[in-house]
Parts: sequence; C-alpha cells; structure tokens
Amino acid sequence: MKINKINALNLWNEIYGRETLVKDFHGNYMSRDAYGEENAYHLVWGQKVLCGWNIHHILPKAAGGTNEKSNLICTNIITNREAGDKTTFWIDDCNYQVQWIDGVRKIVMLNPVNNRLQSLSFISTINQMKGVAYGKAIVGFRQR
Repeated sequence: MKINKINALNLWNEIYGRETLVKDFHGNYMSRDAYGEENAYHLVWGQKVLCGWNIHHILPKAAGGTNEKSNLICTNIITNREAGDKTTFWIDDCNYQVQWIDGVRKIVMLNPVNNRLQSLSFISTINQMKGVAYGKAIVGFRQR
C-alpha cells in the first residue's frame, strides 16, 4: 500500500469507522482530521492534547517490514516518532517489542501497568483487542 493521505484515511475507516477521536496502541489521542498535522490538538478535560497521526510500520522497514496493510497501523505522530524504526522501544514508562506470535505480528507491551492497560482503547484492523496474555499487553494484526 502506498502511504499517502487517501490511503491513510482508508486505513482509518477500516479500523475505526466513523470515529473521529481515538487512541493509538500507547494511549495517545488521534483525530481523524489531523492526519500528518504535527501541531494539531484536541481539548480533553480542558487540556490541549496533541492528536496528529500518521502511519506506523509494525515491523519497521529497516527490519524487513513492508507497506502491506497487515504491517501498518495508525499512530499518534509522537508515538510513531518514539517507536522509530526499532523493534524494541520505550515510550514514556512502557517497553514495547514487535513479536511474531501464532502467525500474527504484534506490538507487545513487555511491562504492562494496570492503569496503562485500562487506558488502551486501540482496535486492530481485525476489530479486536488481543488483550493480555502471559502478562503482556498485545496489539496485533494477522499476517496475510
């Protein structure tokens, strides 16, 4: 899939439907209308929260990932920047790793914190949260 605004919005629609404000896998807000807008914000409980988003490769291209839809997710620009092209990375107090489990490529939180897990509202392209398994928070996509 070529990464551009049209395809990014199509991916958004497949994952989130008509929702206009959602959270990514780390819990950062994304506003549908803020694709590629680094300084876009939304008021949440009276606070300005950056909500610009773009496309993130679950398995980074630098590690052999592709632009296949199954390897792409919508993420807040800050989340994407923090993850970078790494397969193991920290965002705030959370340690994540890309893993291949049961034929599914997943971003796994290695150190789940109860309050962080409760705030996650990410919905994968197969419209289901993979939940908690073996003490790890898992967000993933089925490899096609």
